Amino acid sequence: MALKNLIDRFNNNDLEFLTVFVGNKDEEEWDTVRRFLNLVEKKGLIELISPGERSFEYNYTQNLFDRLLFVNPTTRNKFIEHVARGLWKNISYENGRIFLVLKDMVDLAQLFCFGDETRSGPSSYESGPSSYDLAYSILREDSFERYYDTTEDVHEDVIKVLTKENFKKLCNLISQNFDTLNIDEYSDEIYGTIIPDLASSDGDENILRFTEKNVAEMLWNSKTFEFLKDEVFSDDFKISLRSCHSNAYHGVLTDDYYKSIMGELESVGIGKGVWSSDENKKIIYKMDITENFLRLIRAFIESHIGYGVNLSDFSNYFSLVEETSDYSDEYSCLKLRVSEYPDYRKVREYINESFFDYLEL
Repeated sequence: MALKNLIDRFNNNDLEFLTVFVGNKDEEEWDTVRRFLNLVEKKGLIELISPGERSFEYNYTQNLFDRLLFVNPTTRNKFIEHVARGLWKNISYENGRIFLVLKDMVDLAQLFCFGDETRSGPSSYESGPSSYDLAYSILREDSFERYYDTTEDVHEDVIKVLTKENFKKLCNLISQNFDTLNIDEYSDEIYGTIIPDLASSDGDENILRFTEKNVAEMLWNSKTFEFLKDEVFSDDFKISLRSCHSNAYHGVLTDDYYKSIMGELESVGIGKGVWSSDENKKIIYKMDITENFLRLIRAFIESHIGYGVNLSDFSNYFSLVEETSDYSDEYSCLKLRVSEYPDYRKVREYINESFFDYLEL
């Protein structure tokens, strides 16, 4: 059939025959191409049209051709497969589903906005990190520390939030590591504490014994605790309490931020991924992004009608995302809105779970 021969020529990028479909010398190139494709569709042969780049005289004709294949139910799936396979650097097409394949989850940070602020409310402090910076820090899976110092009072924020069991265990450890304290060997600051009274109660006003009972009373009293921290216990003890609080504080923030990141990805059709191995036994992170991919292709085509850049110019999913975000109002970078501060109840839980991992006397 002559029409099938023309279809073969069109698929092989031999477009000279299109001159016979020209309506008038002043019409747009796409009008000529569309007239040919209308005939093909009318004859029920549109499924024979192959997707892919053509050597049209004007580059923007390609995007109009791509849109036709995308919106037509008959050619849509074949077109989507073609585009997905063209993004070979990080996209895999498998049985009609589209997967984003990564070597490192940190690559997902590229989907988040540069230059915005992530705070969920007003603050008198300096601007928060951008969505990209925050996502990069969390997904990198290194130690995340947003704040240099997370507590001004380790007594209130660490010691007093210990569970009864952990507080008792701490008292026991201290009583095992310390025997007695000679009051005369310390500064006059000791007289602003309960230590002299405890020593007197034990029968020797100059010597304090580190019984579990005495330790418990000293640790619970803020002034006495500060004295022990500054003059009796080691510097490592002070550092360990601050480290415990900082890690708990940032641990909660990290968990919350990670949930926000994954929730934002899921909201735009990027599903949870799984770690696996590829054919070369290399570790990869694979995510089903079929829903997101369809939105991306639609947004790219609609925003690039009249432009020379087309889908064939891309082999990397993230480059295509960046290009589309720059031009489309329907597809944009992702924005995080997170709290500056963690849930205090969760911080307490973290402290109690990890306290003795950090403690140094």
